Amino acid sequence: ARLETIFLASYRMYAPDGRGPILGTGGEADTTVDTYAIQSLAGFATNPALAWVCHTAKTPGLYDLGLRVQLRGAVCPLPAEKAVSPIPQETLDFPRYGGLAMRLPGTDRYCYFHYGREVVHGHRNKLSVNAYGKGAWFVRNVAGGYQHNFKAFLETVASASTVMVDGRNADQDTGELLFKQSQPGAEIASARETGAWKDVEHERTVVLTKGPLIVIDRCKADAEHVYDWLSHPCE
Repeated sequence: ARLETIFLASYRMYAPDGRGPILGTGGEADTTVDTYAIQSLAGFATNPALAWVCHTAKTPGLYDLGLRVQLRGAVCPLPAEKAVSPIPQETLDFPRYGGLAMRLPGTDRYCYFHYGREVVHGHRNKLSVNAYGKGAWFVRNVAGGYQHNFKAFLETVASASTVMVDGRNADQDTGELLFKQSQPGAEIASARETGAWKDVEHERTVVLTKGPLIVIDRCKADAEHVYDWLSHPCE
């Protein structure tokens, strides 16, 4: 039971399709690790939530030869019709990850609002959003690569759906969640960043509805700056 709890813990922050948000250039490493671990033990998956992962999660690509060997012959004893999604229906806050998984109950509307420092991996995604609805992702941060320019790729702001100041990366990584609120037909959250830019305060409010995802930004500074409103839509 303890191992099942550990395996399923990360799915509490994921979207309805079982995929996690893109956090900086970190991509979906945590998602794939959890999924592969569960699939490799599929023969022992009698928990309906674990069975859901076994039946619905994507399988390794052709380049993952070791994982294919590991997963070979692992068949879940529970049929797909008895599987139950481990994805919650309510909005949940994850302070250690610096993110809020916003969900509109009774719908597949989802938005991961990254308001603070993710202490696990540490990418700077100041007040960015990853959003899902109508059966597909429609906004996701860009997963880059480390390559030769390590710092720029690791701490890049350009890869995130957020506001970039003066075309450069953030100086620090702080951030705080100001409030979150559930209303009939809407989930509302607001966060503020005062340390990412030396003299700019950025506040973002996100409203998750059955229709559009509403994002309201307010930037305050004593001096003039160039602000780029970045969005990375999905096809």
